Amino acid sequence: MVTYRDKFVAHLDDLEQMNIPMLTIAKDCTMFLYRHLREVEDDLEALHDAPTDIAAFYELVLAEAGGVYAHG
Repeated sequence: MVTYRDKFVAHLDDLEQMNIPMLTIAKDCTMFLYRHLREVEDDLEALHDAPTDIAAFYELVLAEAGGVYAHG
């Protein structure tokens, strides 16, 4: 994931082939951390306006992005 970020996302190198990594583990870890912060660590209710269901929110924005990119 770091190589992909360094070579194609943050800095475009002269490589001819892009190898996009599977991001399933990173996504799952992010969702776990989000749920933990929201449900366990938010004593001050700083996340009161954040989505309660992160998986549903992810699916919503994924569909929205798909629609935007499909229409180029």
